[in-house]
Amino acid sequence: MKYKHMAPFSDYSVNPKEYDYLVSTAKKLDVSRILEFGPGVSTFAFLENKCKIWSLEYNQEWLDKFREMVDNPNVKMQKFVNKPYISVDKIDDMSFDLGFVDSPTGGCFVSYCRLSSALYASYRCKYIIIHDADRKGEKNTISVLREMGWKTVEAKHRLHVLKRTNNVLPIVPRKDRKWQN
Repeated sequence: MKYKHMAPFSDYSVNPKEYDYLVSTAKKLDVSRILEFGPGVSTFAFLENKCKIWSLEYNQEWLDKFREMVDNPNVKMQKFVNKPYISVDKIDDMSFDLGFVDSPTGGCFVSYCRLSSALYASYRCKYIIIHDADRKGEKNTISVLREMGWKTVEAKHRLHVLKRTNNVLPIVPRKDRKWQN
């Protein structure tokens, strides 16, 4: 693999097995356009398949770090504002093959980690992969996507792959999905 040695593996990042899984899954699903929430190890994994990546990050320090680390014309990095309903200039009207959701940490909704970024991806992508899918907050977010009509393709390691169906519905507001103060 061309990029794996460059990937900044840590206790909090995609691990080496997950890296290999992302590479093979991107190839198997035949994806080429990626919307990524949280640049990092996953960015390098998607580059293995020469994917074009639009990587979004809410933390300016982290964004600057990865802009310096990833110098590749197939990667565009942009800051987004972490709020319940995300809007990103130049990306709102685009569509993607795959959304990779690994940011923001915690998330905006109490008990629903990464729900805002998962919802943003859900309206623009054919597939979504949620990282850290073994945690309660991410499981809750996956349940919301399922309520909307997304179907599980596979769950392996700490990654959960979902596929858009023809009958995906908009999110239904519920009292337990409150913005975190």
